[in-house]
Amino acid sequence: MTLYKQYPISDGSRESSLTNAILRRDSGEPSANVFTAKNNQLLDLHTPLFIQCKKETRKALAFFRKINSNYSELVEQIKNISSHGLQIVNFKIIDKCEGWSRDLRVLYGMDLNGHLPASGTEWQIVEMAQHFISGETARVAQGGAPLADVTKEEVKALIDALTIKRINKQDAAEALRKTQATLKKERHAVDKLIISMWNDIEHVSQDMRKGSQYSFEKSWGMIFANVPDPATVNIRTEDEETKEIIVGVKLRIGPPDGKGGTKGCSNDFGTATLKSKNFKPTHIIAEHIQYEKAVREITLEEDETITVLMKMKKRTLIILTNEPSA
Repeated sequence: MTLYKQYPISDGSRESSLTNAILRRDSGEPSANVFTAKNNQLLDLHTPLFIQCKKETRKALAFFRKINSNYSELVEQIKNISSHGLQIVNFKIIDKCEGWSRDLRVLYGMDLNGHLPASGTEWQIVEMAQHFISGETARVAQGGAPLADVTKEEVKALIDALTIKRINKQDAAEALRKTQATLKKERHAVDKLIISMWNDIEHVSQDMRKGSQYSFEKSWGMIFANVPDPATVNIRTEDEETKEIIVGVKLRIGPPDGKGGTKGCSNDFGTATLKSKNFKPTHIIAEHIQYEKAVREITLEEDETITVLMKMKKRTLIILTNEPSA
């Protein structure tokens, strides 16, 4: 396992690096401070600023999600009440209620067979609601009685409420965009600062012993990742019968029927060296045009070196002749 310096890739790890550096700096003697005067000033400036930007962005995101959820619920409510109103219109016509003729469907945005308008998108839902309102308005103007179960006033009130919520949603989205832009700018400044701070830390720790150096750098806010060292597989390919080496064998570590994994090819000495971090049970696959495919199961361990002999069986050649059969 090898420890590698890992610059923060998340806002949480950025904040952790900054706050740990401040805690370590402020817990010791001023003379033990590893940072330059400039980096100390930037650390004190950007740490609270970055935390505040994170907080404001989370707050704006939560508010936008709430507004958007309420907005989506209202759109669904408009869809339900509008389609319900249009279905009532259809039932009135089907039941041949007085004053309800088939051609009235056109006023409500339906075809003569009573198919409801499309409602797959927000725009289509709003249009369907407006068709219901205009249909009711036109029919009542012709002397019909207003529907009682679903009224155009109810639908119009929902449309008006949606217009207001749409503005609120746009405002929330714009507020979120601004906080995200501010955070992005601050994140860029913090990343530059962390690189510079870590250079300060490494400058002080460069002559320390490895174990002490790691502990010292980590205490000052540096972040490390444990990366497994690959296993080394030395492979020799030879003919199963003659024991002669085979040159040009295509080798792969991975699933027998797949194509992925570490690949290589046997050299003029019939050998190849492959490295892999696949520490689950897997296979070595060997292929050559003159030999049958060979597969061998292996399980690798981190940083180990193994030697594997791949014995390959020559393909059986079928000779075809043009001589007539007896």
